[in-house]
This record gives sequence, C-alpha cells and structure tokens, in this order.
Amino acid sequence: MVTILGDLPDSKRIAYVGSYQRDLGYMGGMGIAEALGGKGKIAILSIPGVQMFDDREAGYARLSRSSRTSKSSRWVTPKLTR
Repeated sequence: MVTILGDLPDSKRIAYVGSYQRDLGYMGGMGIAEALGGKGKIAILSIPGVQMFDDREAGYARLSRSSRTSKSSRWVTPKLTR
C-alpha cells in the first residue's frame, strides 16, 4: 500500500507520496504575511490530533517565530474539539 497526499505513518504502507506538511504551513504563512504586509492577526482553525493538520500548524508556528514576520504580527490558533 502507498499513501498519497495524507500520510498514515502507523499503517502498513510501504511508501508515502505527497508534501511535507510543515513546509506547506511555512510557505502558506509566508504568503499570508506578505498579503498582510507583515502586520495583522492570523487565525488557524484546525482539528487537533490529525497529524497532517498538526504538522501544517507547526509550519505556521515556525514562521511566526522567525525574523521574516513583523513583530506586530500575531498568530492566533483557536483549537476545535471533535
């Protein structure tokens, strides 16, 4: 079995074909920061416990800690429950 797009690392898959979700979050955050001129509030809505979404959120969080965003940017991550 090969998983595509969404990885299932605990499955019996032999390969995964898709994106690295942390990089997607980081790159998406760069686009948002650029569109907002490096200033503003960004909310991330997610489903906790879904690895793909957790990884993507980690990419956004990495960007928010980097020097590439303005000090006036604030990343807000409300958590949704199932």
